[in-house]
Amino acid sequence: MQEQYRVQKVLEGRGYIVINTSGKDHNSDVILAKEIEGMVTMVGLAEIKSRSMAGDKPLTRKYLSENGGYLITERKLKFGATASAMYSVPFFVVVSLMAEGVILVWQVTNNRGIFVEPYVKKKTETRATVNGGVAYRDNAFLSMDSKFLTVIE
Repeated sequence: MQEQYRVQKVLEGRGYIVINTSGKDHNSDVILAKEIEGMVTMVGLAEIKSRSMAGDKPLTRKYLSENGGYLITERKLKFGATASAMYSVPFFVVVSLMAEGVILVWQVTNNRGIFVEPYVKKKTETRATVNGGVAYRDNAFLSMDSKFLTVIE
């Protein structure tokens, strides 16, 4: 949670007002807003993650490039697209790579909830919960080669 707070501060330093959604089980962690003509205006929705490891390997840009991109459940992307369309704002996935001290920001949809580029979809074995177990989920991989990826160093 401390790292997510740091990421939010970085976004605030870039002019965003970061509003947390209530509860831990939401698919979209934050509302992004900016002050526009004196009014606080929603400009995006984002899922924010902080990761240091991928299994037993440090999670780095090189690791992501060599392993198909950033893995996220497809369900989260679909929820983000639906919310994006509902509120007429883009949906972003923001990932802090703690091993490198960088933040990756993928714009996933436009303000109509349409995916800005295709993503690779695979059914993969993942951990069921933070407490362990195995689940097979439809996952998406966000590409490190995306023209919609911004790296904040």
